[in-house]
Amino acid sequence: MKPCIPCAVLLALTPVVIRAEGFADFYFGAALTHETTVRFTDETTFPSTFSRDDADIDPSFDMGLRFGYWIDPFPYVGFAFDTSWFRAEGDAVRDNDVVPFSFLFMVRATIDKSPEFPYGRFQPYAGVGPGIFFYDTEYFSNTAGTPPVTDSDASIGLDTRAGFTFLIHRNFGLFLEYRYTYFRAYADNDDEDFFFGSPFEAAASFNTHHFYGGFTFRF
Repeated sequence: MKPCIPCAVLLALTPVVIRAEGFADFYFGAALTHETTVRFTDETTFPSTFSRDDADIDPSFDMGLRFGYWIDPFPYVGFAFDTSWFRAEGDAVRDNDVVPFSFLFMVRATIDKSPEFPYGRFQPYAGVGPGIFFYDTEYFSNTAGTPPVTDSDASIGLDTRAGFTFLIHRNFGLFLEYRYTYFRAYADNDDEDFFFGSPFEAAASFNTHHFYGGFTFRF
């Protein structure tokens, strides 16, 4: 019987293809959001009128979870799913709870490899990807006649990060991380008039710097 060369090649490659190093991260820290400008639209006039209010955003506690894999035979490359929570509120922006869900493309360096730490004990890393930012916000205008504009919705935004991991044990370590996120939140009081929509709308962009410490588990 002739050997099945394609089958032999497939069997040889299969362990390499499916092998990966999984990780689960928990982190917490601070979110510092830049000052933003809220743009209000009043469609009760013709043409529509616009007003702007600047808002200083207060610092916020921040926390999140991340799950992913570093892929063999390319252990420098991986992907992750990340979810977190922080607040971006102050002045004209109130009760703005933000919950991002991000898919990240990850890269890392593997430093100080050993039998105990085959992927390196020190691992600088970076990640970037799109995020869906769920928010529940209320905008207040200083312009007379403009009511508060409230909405719960989601927006596509950007999520980037860079950090440094130190493994205490092959399966456990600590990390420090910097993260930058951007999204734009719209509100229109649609719940108040289901058929025709609200004549008042508002929108603002949120640029946030995040600083974290956390724990990583490898498996």
